[in-house]
Amino acid sequence: MSPGRPTEPPSEDATASLRKSFLGLAESGSTAARVHRVLTVAIENGDLTSGTRLAEESLAGVFAVSRTPIREALVRLEVEALAERDRHGSLFVSGITVDQIIEVYVVREALDGAAARLAAGHADLLDLQQLHHINDNLVDAARDGRYDEMAEMNIEFHAVLARASKNLILQSFITQIHSFVRRFQTTTFSYPERAITAVTEHEAILAALENRDGGSAESLARDHMRRALDVRILIEADRSHPKRTRQTT
Repeated sequence: MSPGRPTEPPSEDATASLRKSFLGLAESGSTAARVHRVLTVAIENGDLTSGTRLAEESLAGVFAVSRTPIREALVRLEVEALAERDRHGSLFVSGITVDQIIEVYVVREALDGAAARLAAGHADLLDLQQLHHINDNLVDAARDGRYDEMAEMNIEFHAVLARASKNLILQSFITQIHSFVRRFQTTTFSYPERAITAVTEHEAILAALENRDGGSAESLARDHMRRALDVRILIEADRSHPKRTRQTT
């Protein structure tokens, strides 16, 4: 989105959803943290779309809190690139460009590779059982063509892989990357044969983890994300040129 593009306030439905979500949260943590959580989820699930204006005063009214925690929450959104300012200084929900999507996959390749390598040495039985359980569910969803469900299950698979690394800083980075991924309008699983191929790649990573082979686990995880990027590029190309003839191999 260009900095000078006009922005709109949240819709009435979005405003009502924000208020309901905030009231439904347990009062644990600071008010700013709870506001940040609600806004982040709303951005990720599309309730707050690209270009939606995020004004301190109006959001303070929505959440019935002072402007100070709102300001703190918005600063975090801006740091996380979920929000940006126009040339007048107004804050709004940022969009995601094709270049940013590609950048996300490049970072995911490095982070997931590191997570897999560490998990090969630190994953316990529960971690491995969870990964197998999620991947089994992914197989069922792939056979049924439930690609949107696969996208969220896949994020959970990679989140568990990150937790199995036992590296808290790495987990934090991967969680932030997943916030970006949830905002993608399409999933690579919808591309021909990618769904089944992806779960097969997961199985290979799991085998390396069980063999405690950190080198293979990292290599397989990197290859997995690199292939996902290749498919993502094809999807974005198809969206830019919808009338072209698709060729698959």
